[in-house]
Amino acid sequence: MLYLIKTIIQKFLEKEIDVGVTKRKLEKVLMHIIGMKNVKLYLNSEDIKLLDEETLNHLRYRGIEIIEDNNVHSGVIAETESGTINTSLNFQIKLINEIIDEVLNNE
Repeated sequence: MLYLIKTIIQKFLEKEIDVGVTKRKLEKVLMHIIGMKNVKLYLNSEDIKLLDEETLNHLRYRGIEIIEDNNVHSGVIAETESGTINTSLNFQIKLINEIIDEVLNNE
């Protein structure tokens, strides 16, 4: 039953992703890192292609390093001076699985 629940949630999350997900996640991350120095953004190469050149140039102008990482799926990972922000699909699925396991173990 647990396997079924986790699989359904994972499939739901994957189906809810559209081409704008990465851009929306990036915009949210950028709101949190305004003014920070030494920021590295990790994005999947396919997701980088979804961002317009103006956005990429703006990020680079602000000194934000953009790194292609094909392990990041549908989201962005930001390394900042204050810590890491991870909005990738893989991380979200991992968190949901941990929450489900925690809830079931507490019952």
